[in-house]
Amino acid sequence: MDASEFREKQLHKFLSSVPKKGIYEILSRCKIVKVSPKNVLYEFIVEEKDLDEENNFHNGSLATLFDALMSRSGFPVDPGVTVDLNITYLGTAKMGEKLMFDCKTIKKGSRLAFFKGKVYKNKNHNEVIARATQTFAIIKLVIPSSKL
Repeated sequence: MDASEFREKQLHKFLSSVPKKGIYEILSRCKIVKVSPKNVLYEFIVEEKDLDEENNFHNGSLATLFDALMSRSGFPVDPGVTVDLNITYLGTAKMGEKLMFDCKTIKKGSRLAFFKGKVYKNKNHNEVIARATQTFAIIKLVIPSSKL
């Protein structure tokens, strides 16, 4: 199993473990389309519960998806926290529309990782509705040794 296959397996494991209730339920509806060394492409279909009062895809839902999908694309198993997330909203989507989240790893260091992403309305990637950048802090778990 090469690194991309391992990462794809871990991403599937992550998405299948997401609670089906609450704020992160939205992640359970994402499908992995393609995994390459520095890129993951996800598919998401907008449902009625994802809409705002004007029947557009809610910007908060879009931000939640960007936050989780970009960081997990680079770190499917490592713990960490988003320290910066910038989103530019260029359009919107309606109920039933298929969105493609294209998440790219820009750089991974020992403490920080940098990602960028775009959301397209269809597989032809010809209508961008949002783009984002993210800085992710990698948490190193330290297990204290017991005193003898």
